[in-house]
Amino acid sequence: MHPNTMMLVTAALLAPCGAFAAQQRPADLVLLHGRIVTEDSTQPVAQALAVSGDTVVAVGTDAEIRRYAGRKTRVIDLRGAMAMPGFIESHGHFLGLGESKMQLDLTKAAS
Repeated sequence: MHPNTMMLVTAALLAPCGAFAAQQRPADLVLLHGRIVTEDSTQPVAQALAVSGDTVVAVGTDAEIRRYAGRKTRVIDLRGAMAMPGFIESHGHFLGLGESKMQLDLTKAAS
C-alpha cells in the first residue's frame, strides 16, 4: 500500500483499552504502523487501533494494540498510511426514493 493512501475506518464508538481487555476476546481487525486520526483532542493521532465488530475498542502504539490480535484477527500493516473514522454514504435521496415507490409504474403494462 502506498504511504499516501488514505484508509477509512468505519467506527461507531471509541472505547477505553481497559474495557475491551477485560473481555479477553481478540479483536476482529488490528491496524498497525499507521497514522490513525482519532478525532479525540486528548490523543489526536495514534499509531495503531483495534476493532471488534463495528466498534473501535482501542487506539495506541503498535505495542499496546498488538495484544488485541488473536489467531483469527485480520492484521493490516498500514506502512505509514493515514486511517481515519469514516462512514459509507449511499447518497440516496430518501424522500424522493420513497415517493417514487408510491407511484404506479405502468411502463411494463400490456394495455
